[in-house]
Amino acid sequence: MEKVKYENNLDKEVRKRSIGGSDSACVMGANKYKSAVELWLEKIGRKEPVDLSENEFVKWGKILEPVVAKEFEVMTGKKVRRNNFVLYHPTIPYLSANLDREVVGEDAILEIKTTNAYNWKEWENEEIPAEYLFQVQHYLIVTGKPKGYIAVLIGGNKMVYKEIQRDEELIEMMLKKYAKFWECVETNTMPEIEDFSINSETLKVFYPESNSSLSVDLTKKDVLIEDIVLMKQNIKDLQKQLEELENELKLELGESEFGFSDTYKVSWKSQVSERIDSKKFKEELPELAKKYVKESNSRVLRITKLNKGE
Repeated sequence: MEKVKYENNLDKEVRKRSIGGSDSACVMGANKYKSAVELWLEKIGRKEPVDLSENEFVKWGKILEPVVAKEFEVMTGKKVRRNNFVLYHPTIPYLSANLDREVVGEDAILEIKTTNAYNWKEWENEEIPAEYLFQVQHYLIVTGKPKGYIAVLIGGNKMVYKEIQRDEELIEMMLKKYAKFWECVETNTMPEIEDFSINSETLKVFYPESNSSLSVDLTKKDVLIEDIVLMKQNIKDLQKQLEELENELKLELGESEFGFSDTYKVSWKSQVSERIDSKKFKEELPELAKKYVKESNSRVLRITKLNKGE
């Protein structure tokens, strides 16, 4: 296994040369925020990765990492140590691992996470979010180790840890997906949507502006369009139902700021928000307003039902 020491092993040039642990969920379609196609754009240099250095969640995750590692030692009686290398798979050079910790005297790794209190259900009993399960299995692929642990600090005041055994069946599936993805990187070929997910941000990169002189025959996509129309109507109906239910609850609260049941606490607070009156600003100070206007470009999807014969 190749070990490479970097002062900053999150450097974008380092990350571009391989699939790392944080990339695994993207390739496997388990990342809620980034698609495999968006990751491919980053790997081939067509899109800059989002700079997370100032992200508060990432910042505090790094600050709390040694705290969680120490608490893991206290809870388990095990000892852990840092690994300051980027590791590369011995026979698959495009797979890399940046481990949080290794377990001393045990052939295992430790992955450390922090999350907010709203996500506690994802960690109940034996539950592990899919994206983190893929990440740990990825590290087991690269290192060849038989198991790993994941420790998570939830809401800043509750910590749990889980043991994850090496899963050869899952690993085989991951390796096939990895190979297909990396072939797309090496050949500069966009991944097939049927094989890999895509999201709105990726579409913005590919198709930022519309061409009014072009049109597409969507005859074979009538079912897809009908599904979208129906889903939007369902959302609208559900939104109306939600509003009616909320109004019923507000009526019960009346002037009261709080309400309590055996299970829930409900608040309906008065709050004041301040914002710039952009209309008045443009009317009274048009030149200054023009100076601070930021133009943005976007495309809006609208569906209109045609009359027969159109």
